[in-house]
Amino acid sequence: MKKQSNFYSMCILNATFFIWGVITALTAVSVPYIKQHYSLTNTSSSFISLIFFCVPLLASIPIGRVITTFGYKGALKSAYWLAILGSGIIILAYQAHSFPMLCAGVSLIALAVVAMQVVANPYLAALGTASSVSGRLSLASSINSFGTVVAPLSAALILGGFYQLSVQEQSMKLTLIYGMLLVFVTGLIFLVHVIKLPDVEIAKEHKSNFLEDIKELFGNKLFTLSVLGIFCYVGAEVSVAVNTVIYLTESTLGNLSIKSASSLISLYWAGAMIGRLLYGCVANKIRLTKLMTVCTIMPSIIILIVILWSSRQSGYLLLFIGLTNSVIYPAIYALVINNTIAKLTPIASAVLIMAGFGGAIIPSIQALASDNFGVAYGFLIPLLSYLYLFYYTLRQRRFF
Repeated sequence: MKKQSNFYSMCILNATFFIWGVITALTAVSVPYIKQHYSLTNTSSSFISLIFFCVPLLASIPIGRVITTFGYKGALKSAYWLAILGSGIIILAYQAHSFPMLCAGVSLIALAVVAMQVVANPYLAALGTASSVSGRLSLASSINSFGTVVAPLSAALILGGFYQLSVQEQSMKLTLIYGMLLVFVTGLIFLVHVIKLPDVEIAKEHKSNFLEDIKELFGNKLFTLSVLGIFCYVGAEVSVAVNTVIYLTESTLGNLSIKSASSLISLYWAGAMIGRLLYGCVANKIRLTKLMTVCTIMPSIIILIVILWSSRQSGYLLLFIGLTNSVIYPAIYALVINNTIAKLTPIASAVLIMAGFGGAIIPSIQALASDNFGVAYGFLIPLLSYLYLFYYTLRQRRFF
């Protein structure tokens, strides 16, 4: 009975990974439509992305403390309710044609996504054996990736002919998208009550002291190096994706059209999704140390080829990095969770989510390097990230 309960619980948590992938992708693809609907400037419309980007940095730690106080189940329910409230406000904003109200709704839905991330990762890890954590997280991440693929396709289908519609008709189409999202999340809340999602005990005797918890966590070298590992991984993943398009469209390198290059980059993200799915299915049969070694050294080799033999063909090799990226996040996350005491897991999860800030920093540094030394040499920045991840793997190999 317990196994069956855990199976249903994992299905709900995997659905949570899916829905935050959907919300994240929807927010990104909605920006041009929002700009048109509200007749905004580029700067004004960028507030949507800015809000979604800043919330994780500001809210992750407080959410970690909420988990410590109310438990995983209570925090997850709160995340669902935030998503429902945010979706509802966004729907009202479209009907009232109010951009400030829309920003308020996006803030709430971004907060919901952060809460789902901080809660669902350790929650999923806790509902099973320590040895299978990386496999379960990898499988869930593949479902999350699937959500990021489904959302833009669905949005494109629903919003077809958007620019030729009246403002009222545009409102109806945008409302439909978030109405569907609201219904899906409401269904998740219903399932949590019906299935009676088990909670995970956090040491009752632990009186949360934020500064002491942070000090204890960063006093652990494994944790500190892992946070830097997540920072480098997310930064390199985003940086390679963005700059591969630039590389392939550069007249002296790939010389492709922006449309062709943008289409090809979908193979990069598809590789990440497929790799996570495959690893999630066979995790127990593979030695993670060897896999991590391959997945951190291969991108380094590919980038060196791109720098030394700049051409369209070497640019195509960058697309394979998506596949090698697939294992790194769940492997590092699982390593941290398995080596962190239960009372500190929520805060550890929050800090790891915050480390995703590397997705803003490293691409910016590569952009600066590209402007000064050329697009090909700009890839030295993610190369340094992958070399650190290779070093991290060798240093922590006894823990994998």
